[in-house]
Amino acid sequence: MMQSIHHTWRRFLTSIEDTDDALMFFFKSRQSLLAALIGLLMIIWGLIMQQYFLPIAVVLAGAIGYWLGFTPAFLIAFFLIIVQVRFNQTFHFSEILIEVLGTTFIAWLGREHRLAVRRRLLWGGDEYEKQVVSWTFVNEVRNSLLAMRLLLFQKSPDPTTGTNLKLIEDELLRLESLFGKLHEKDASK
Repeated sequence: MMQSIHHTWRRFLTSIEDTDDALMFFFKSRQSLLAALIGLLMIIWGLIMQQYFLPIAVVLAGAIGYWLGFTPAFLIAFFLIIVQVRFNQTFHFSEILIEVLGTTFIAWLGREHRLAVRRRLLWGGDEYEKQVVSWTFVNEVRNSLLAMRLLLFQKSPDPTTGTNLKLIEDELLRLESLFGKLHEKDASK
């Protein structure tokens, strides 16, 4: 009885961990999109509430985050929000907290976008060498290996095993010459 309770409890904890991992993967793979949506919502909210400092703070946080980094962007956005609070006494703490978090996400998004641009420039853009060898070569090697496997591991005993070994040897020599041609082609580039 205790063992089944323990087993059920461990299964429950494992399912929670699996759900956590899936949820964290979801957020990590979409973090830029979520930050952009938060920024858009902050701009719309600022315009609807006629708090024009907020859209300005969001846009400046993103731009400064892109050009100078996260820390200056955060400090300038925080300063703009504090200036807005100083001139408008009707703010609630929750509104200030939401504005600070929103501009923080946008400052982070600007920095991340800049890092992505740097990585793309560092690695030479998105253009990678699409294929190292041709599909014809790959298919030739695959077919040769399949033929050798079939010759080596036949189910029915064949008295012509010497013939099979000769065919396998010929196929290996053909593969060796294919790789030699590939090496010569790469050396000439």
